[in-house]
Amino acid sequence: MKFTKLLTLLLITIVASQSAKAELLDRIVAVVNDDIILQSEFESEMSLVIGRLQSQQQQLPPRIQIAQQVLEQLIVKKIQSQRARQAGLRIPDQMVNQALVNIANRNGTSLNELPAALEADGVDYASFREEIREQLTIQQLSQRELGGDIRVSDSEIDRLINSGSNDKEFRIKQILIAVEQNATQELIAIKKEQADKIRERILAGEDFSKLAIAYSNGTKSLEGGDLGWRSLAQMPSIFSDRVRSMDKSDVSEVIRSASGFHIMLLDEIRGNELPEQVVTQYSARHILIRDSDLSSDSENKEKLNKIKEKILAGDNFTESARMNSEDPGTATKGGELGWSVPDVYDASFAAVIKNSPIGEISEPFKSQFGWHILEVTDKREYDMAEEVLRNRARTAISEQKFEQESILWMQRLRDEAYVEYRL
Repeated sequence: MKFTKLLTLLLITIVASQSAKAELLDRIVAVVNDDIILQSEFESEMSLVIGRLQSQQQQLPPRIQIAQQVLEQLIVKKIQSQRARQAGLRIPDQMVNQALVNIANRNGTSLNELPAALEADGVDYASFREEIREQLTIQQLSQRELGGDIRVSDSEIDRLINSGSNDKEFRIKQILIAVEQNATQELIAIKKEQADKIRERILAGEDFSKLAIAYSNGTKSLEGGDLGWRSLAQMPSIFSDRVRSMDKSDVSEVIRSASGFHIMLLDEIRGNELPEQVVTQYSARHILIRDSDLSSDSENKEKLNKIKEKILAGDNFTESARMNSEDPGTATKGGELGWSVPDVYDASFAAVIKNSPIGEISEPFKSQFGWHILEVTDKREYDMAEEVLRNRARTAISEQKFEQESILWMQRLRDEAYVEYRL
């Protein structure tokens, strides 16, 4: 089967780990607080990184430089995993299953078929599953520790939309020479000199990605510093201000930020236009009778049939919903659901909305929440372009802020940790 990049990388990691264990490579290469990194972990990660870079026909720096970067990333990952355990974070099986479903779907298979597909490639399904769980745990940790601090105001969204900064996307590569927050002026000067020399080597013709692999402290260093496609809104202002005036293949000057010194390469530029966003919306109202141990499906259905008969005989739907509906979110509003696209609801509920003539009360039907009757009161074609534009702007600003905070957060975790190298 053909695997996506994420699945391929995970496969390489697990196969390399299994091979390393078979060759009895295990010894301690680093102590991280009260935990250790084994030679087998290190060798499997080295195989992953070098294999990926070679498959991309990437120029490689000396192996010792790759090893330093790989070990440092393993140390940071170990610190994050320790912090997640201390916080009591545990990813439930249901969330892991959903991630595996998404991976399987992207590769044209199903969750039931995935274990056999992995086994055919020599990968243990249980090991693969735990690797996914660890990735999700670290993601949840960062969201827990940083997500609550991210705020995006309407005025920020308005400024972004009015500036047109979301109309284009830029593929950026970065080299970061990190500077600790409590660094002395002497150390800052040394780091600045290092960044200047790296930039000079780039301008002299050396490969940017190769130098990123060798020297960058950024989270994408082992991907050649490739940050992917971003709008100006997804970059810190100190970067976006430079990118505005850069052309393709331009290299920035050395840029100072709270996390260190940056060098940026503008790799590609493309448009970022919104597609047409016209959708069909329905205005509907409903009455819900929830499932209960005290009543059967047939009893709930019969109760709704009687309510419907009274409404058809002249009772007011709004008052009937207020008196009978067991949906706390809509009962006080007479069962009104407002304007929405059907797909935001339970599948069975959405199907009834789509197929109900305007002004007719449906037959009783069941959803995951219980038994309903509903009435579609109106239908319209609605252009959601403005809402989509604002949501995209909000997401871009939030992601940019989150990334900035993540870099500083990981530096703090690393600075506070006890690390002993034994490689």
